[in-house]
Amino acid sequence: MNPANLFVFSLCLALLIVGTSSQKNILKSLPPVGEGVEIHVQVLYDDTVNASSGANIFRQLFKKVQGYFNNESIMIKFKVENMTKNNSLRAFYKNSSSLDAIRTLANLTKYATQEAKRNDTVFYYFSEKEILQETRTGDLLELDLTEKATIKTLCTSNSSAVLVKYIPDSEDRHIPAVKGTAEVMGLRNYKKMTLSEYISLLRTFWKCPKSDCWMQCLKQDDATSGE
Repeated sequence: MNPANLFVFSLCLALLIVGTSSQKNILKSLPPVGEGVEIHVQVLYDDTVNASSGANIFRQLFKKVQGYFNNESIMIKFKVENMTKNNSLRAFYKNSSSLDAIRTLANLTKYATQEAKRNDTVFYYFSEKEILQETRTGDLLELDLTEKATIKTLCTSNSSAVLVKYIPDSEDRHIPAVKGTAEVMGLRNYKKMTLSEYISLLRTFWKCPKSDCWMQCLKQDDATSGE
C-alpha cells in the first residue's frame, strides 16, 4: 500500500473508532488539502450585473473566494478564464421575474457539458435577480437562495455549475460563490468541514489535474529525500 492510500486508510479507521470530539481534534492536526489544484473558472452573467469595470470585479471576487478556502486549509487556486454575458440561460420562476433555481441550474449544467474542456472547470452564472426554489412540501413560501450548485461534481465526468446571486454592495458578496463551490466539492457546510468530508476531499483532489509547479515541487522533494 502506497503512503497516500495508507494515510486515507488510517483516517477511515479513525472515522470508525473515535468519537465526534476526537475526530475534531484529529481534523485540526491534519495537513492542508488541495495543493496544486487549480479551478478553471468560467464566468457567465446576465444583464442585471453591471460589469462596466470589466474582468476586475470577478477576478477580485474569486481572489476572495480563494482566500476563504485557503484560510480553511483548502489550498486550491482559482483562475478566471472567460467572462461572458448571457441572458439565454435564465429560467423564470412561475410568472415572476425571479430565477427558477432548479431550471436555471439545469440550463447552466447543460451549457457546461457542451463547453467544458477539463474536469476541473466550474461554470458560474451571476445574476442580481432573486433565486427561488419551490419547497418539497409545496409551501406557499418559496426558498430564497443565494446559490444553487451541482453536488460533488468537481473533477468527475459530470459538469460543475454554480448559480450565484450577485450582491454588489455587500462586503461578503463572495460568500454565495464560496458556498456554491463548497457544494461542488461535496461539502455540506462551507463553514465547518468534517473528518469524513476531509477524506472525501482528498479523494476528489486526487482526480483533479495538478499544476506543473506542483509536479516539479514533488520531483524536487523526491530528489531531496533520495540524497
